[in-house]
Amino acid sequence: MYLIRCLLPLLVLILAPAAARTQVLLISDEGLRQPLRVRPDHLRGGLPDTLEVSLTRPFFDDFAYTGSFPDTSRWFVPETRLDVPHLTRGIAVNPPSEGCVTFDGISRTGDAYDVGSISAGVGDRLFSQYLDLSGYTPASGLWLSFALQPQGLGERPEQTDSFYVYFRTNLPPPQDFRKVLAIGGKSLRPFRQYTAPIQDAIYFHEGFQLLFQSSGSLNGALDHWHLDYVRLAPGRTATDTLYQDLALTGLTGSPLGIYSAVPLEKYQDADLMQPLVLNARNLGNTVFGGATLSLSLQDPVGQTPLVPDTQFSAVRTITAQEDVAEGYQPFGWQPFTGPAALQVTASIASELDQQSANNQLTRTFRVDSLYAYDDGSAEASFGANKAIGYGIQIDLPAPDTLSAVWISFTPTMYYNPVTTVSTYMDNQAFRLTVWKNPHPDSILAQQISGVKTVYGDSLQHFQRYTFSRPVPVPQTFWVGIQQSSALPLGVGYDQNSNHDALTFWDSLGRWVPFRLGGTLMIRPEMYTGNGIVADITPAQPFELILSPNPVSTDHVLHVRIAGQPVQTWEGTLLDLQGRACWQEHRFSPGTAWEVQLPPDLAPGIYFLRQTLTGLDGHPYFVDRQLIIR
Repeated sequence: MYLIRCLLPLLVLILAPAAARTQVLLISDEGLRQPLRVRPDHLRGGLPDTLEVSLTRPFFDDFAYTGSFPDTSRWFVPETRLDVPHLTRGIAVNPPSEGCVTFDGISRTGDAYDVGSISAGVGDRLFSQYLDLSGYTPASGLWLSFALQPQGLGERPEQTDSFYVYFRTNLPPPQDFRKVLAIGGKSLRPFRQYTAPIQDAIYFHEGFQLLFQSSGSLNGALDHWHLDYVRLAPGRTATDTLYQDLALTGLTGSPLGIYSAVPLEKYQDADLMQPLVLNARNLGNTVFGGATLSLSLQDPVGQTPLVPDTQFSAVRTITAQEDVAEGYQPFGWQPFTGPAALQVTASIASELDQQSANNQLTRTFRVDSLYAYDDGSAEASFGANKAIGYGIQIDLPAPDTLSAVWISFTPTMYYNPVTTVSTYMDNQAFRLTVWKNPHPDSILAQQISGVKTVYGDSLQHFQRYTFSRPVPVPQTFWVGIQQSSALPLGVGYDQNSNHDALTFWDSLGRWVPFRLGGTLMIRPEMYTGNGIVADITPAQPFELILSPNPVSTDHVLHVRIAGQPVQTWEGTLLDLQGRACWQEHRFSPGTAWEVQLPPDLAPGIYFLRQTLTGLDGHPYFVDRQLIIR
């Protein structure tokens, strides 16, 4: 057997060299413990941001907001701190509200704390900002409560792993933090509420802090703990764990069908809208009558007005501690003339609700040039201990051209127990491959030189890999990775988006579906040589031609009008996020212009959005994809 140490681990394909059978290995690091690595505390100085705590203003966070790290107004997470846990969605199972903070063995940059050996010790730590408890006494009923879950969809913390809670005292170091809770590792189970009283006089000072800390493997996102719904307030008891709170817990489905992103041509080819399901929860004993659940749809990228049927709502009575799932019919299909996004916003509202922070969530689905099945977040990683191929199936509305592939690799340490050699899998070579049939020998194109794993400088990083020249592809093709060695690469694996039927690997010379309950985080980028032309009425009395395309930033772009001349031309270059990168104007009549592109443009795929005024005075709008290399 072979062991992979993965950043967001654990889905590993093990191939026995002499057998046709495969198995999934859930990694365990029992028996590989080393002495704890001692790391000094990093404490804030000064008290300018001290927070008050009262019955009406408790210290509270359920992490139901966007971003990569906990809110800096409540938690001490400056950029200089590396041992900070990440905000996550999808890796915890059924949290009290959507979003939690996940502790493991990776730093804020997404790198393992230790990449040189198999080791264990103090991993992530989360300090609160200073809390002023100077006005309280043991009779004030100050209690801390929080919800905690081990493992989730990640890796199980073993019994030798721990999750700790510390309170900051008014004593000098090394007595400045006192451990108040120690929770041993265990396998997946529902979130549990833990409580701890604040009763000792050494805690009643203006520099009090909470500290949550995990201890386990330092070789990646192993030994997962998921923290949610932290609350500290006076006037509480040990059993005070129910709250007058309605919370959103998730949104399932996609307005793009099985996709989270599609090219504009695919979107225009068919109505992909599907029903969505909004999930909510009553976290207390209060009955919420007249609670309003709603969904709305907008396009924050292309600024397209979306009509009709872009908002739905329903009024429900939600009883005590009830989970609800409200289904909605598809939104009306919306035509786009250029890159866009479908941003679905869900909300819940009630006059009795005392916590509004968890009452809204958003999902964004892209319409530009990428195909994506995954939701952008890996709960596991995939690799093989044999030089084989694996990839995803793509179905197009018509034959097209593939220009690049985006892949998310999860930083992985591969440990071979036979040789006791550990290999960090960054910068490992592989072959970017396109297959024309569901067979490993049907290679249509393969990019070899300069193709290596790249982890990037953030969690869930996607690396863009380009082909030396665009690859024409049939209506159905397969794209992915051909491993050039027996070292598992650790491709991101999204367990919340189950597309087994479209995910394949090479088993003894034939394509076999994964059957692992997820999808590889591989996203092909399509390029149509004819560009994207808006559906304009009246019809354009001319043809617009760009050359060369692709173009280098040190070359001149030629814009030519075939047919009638136009009075004016204006071009705006947009990146894949819809941001304007450059703009040019020509206000004299003509049929051709030479445009010098700015030299600082990054290589990639762009959209040149053009506005032309015809001789009839009518404005015409034309979008063209432009590849810059």
